[in-house]
Amino acid sequence: MFRIAVSTKEIDGLAARLVERGTQGMPEAMTEIAGIMLDAVEENFDKEGRPPWTPLADATVEDRREKGFGPEHPILQRLGNLAASVQADSTSDEATVSTNLRYAALQHFGGKAGRGKKVTIPPRPFLVLTPGDEDEIADVLRRLIDKDLSGS
Repeated sequence: MFRIAVSTKEIDGLAARLVERGTQGMPEAMTEIAGIMLDAVEENFDKEGRPPWTPLADATVEDRREKGFGPEHPILQRLGNLAASVQADSTSDEATVSTNLRYAALQHFGGKAGRGKKVTIPPRPFLVLTPGDEDEIADVLRRLIDKDLSGS
């Protein structure tokens, strides 16, 4: 399984405050956060990266045309298996998105592929969050803290 962990000082600090309080709403918050993360990954595929991924090589474009997959777009979605494999999961104290496809890490980080590892695949990170996605996650945690402090 390929999984990316996201940790920022703000999110870690907010989560630590909630853990200290023993907040009851953590499982629901983690479910909501997992959904935000999954939406972010889906948007990464829709927008072909945030920031944009490296365009396909000319040879790849030609290969796609010959095989009937369309010329260049969408990148990383020739059959749609990679995008469809990404799943969200959560526990009472963790939210994750992951994929179980063996080639996912190569697509995400880039590297050598093919016979004799002669082809260089550029990185096209898809399991990433933008600062806006991170803000949305922090808002979920802040909302839970505010609810906990107000007692409602």
